[in-house]
Amino acid sequence: AHVAATPGRDFDPLQGHRTMRFSYAGSHDEMVEAMMRLERWLK
Repeated sequence: AHVAATPGRDFDPLQGHRTMRFSYAGSHDEMVEAMMRLERWLK
């Protein structure tokens, strides 16, 4: 899966520092794998 992340402040200069935005392209199975990888990385 191809996943891009950007700081939320790119979209909301006032409250965006509290969030991130993700853009993705791929099949459902690829998205599940991407989220599992992200979860492991965050732990």
